[in-house]
Amino acid sequence: MQHSNYGVGSTSAPPPTLAFSPHKRRRTNMFAVLLCLVMPVIVFGAVGSLVSFSIHYEQPVLCFFGLFCILAAVIAGSFVAIQAFRKRWHGESLKDPSWHLFLAFSLLLAFLLASVLGTINYYNNTRPFCEVMNLSTYPAVDVTTWSGQQVMDAGRVTFLRETKVDLTRSMAFKNLDQYCVAPLVSSNSSKEQGTYDFWAIGMNCCSGNSNDFHCGEYKNPNAHSGLREVREDMWEFYRLAVQQAEATYYLSAPHPIFVYWMQDPEHELKGYRDEAVAYLLSSLVMYLGLQIFLTVIAVVVFGKLGIA
Repeated sequence: MQHSNYGVGSTSAPPPTLAFSPHKRRRTNMFAVLLCLVMPVIVFGAVGSLVSFSIHYEQPVLCFFGLFCILAAVIAGSFVAIQAFRKRWHGESLKDPSWHLFLAFSLLLAFLLASVLGTINYYNNTRPFCEVMNLSTYPAVDVTTWSGQQVMDAGRVTFLRETKVDLTRSMAFKNLDQYCVAPLVSSNSSKEQGTYDFWAIGMNCCSGNSNDFHCGEYKNPNAHSGLREVREDMWEFYRLAVQQAEATYYLSAPHPIFVYWMQDPEHELKGYRDEAVAYLLSSLVMYLGLQIFLTVIAVVVFGKLGIA
């Protein structure tokens, strides 16, 4: 009769231990470490690019199809990791699932972070750029004779050289932030304008008192152009500021057009595009630092637990 520590007369092998053996140190699986560093960064870059850039605006179906494919791959990887963990837990496999689980977590985290940061980038930079580019350009607009109804599709407006910002009739509406407005007037006209439909705007660049508007290039004598504010969620606050100005200064602004006062709208538009690229690159670098940190923590913890 054969004797065994696991029962008299038994010839079966001892049951496999679970994943964690704190007293055994094994060599770190460098391929798994490299995979956990590279794959999540690739996912972050791909998702961030799809959400951040003009493909999101111009071809949304293709954009969301790409996101769906990436998410499907991430979910498939998570399913594989969970299956590996289940098999190890029930003793059906000797392969340790810890790096599988960590990679699945990293991929999901990369997808979520890239989606959030890419959306912020898109709404702050890419979407305003695309919307202005799709609108019309109006040269030589005379604020004394033109109305807002004539330029409802304006994205970029160039005014006559005598146009200036009337700092004495500025106004602000406060809703957490200060939404500042000041009417555009002609310095050559001695008569009061019939309507004041063109307004220079800015956020948190005034106090709400008269002659305290310092938004955009208000001091630049060569500034005679405006870049339209295209974010509709901002319009309501600027409209309320204009309504306050109408009541305070007895003005009429039936169809207000809100513009950022500047000399060169083309340069500002290029800045939107450059800022979108810079935002994505800086986010990618910060995420890479986070992923390196998490991977180092995983190497240390798995090493102490005796996981290859």
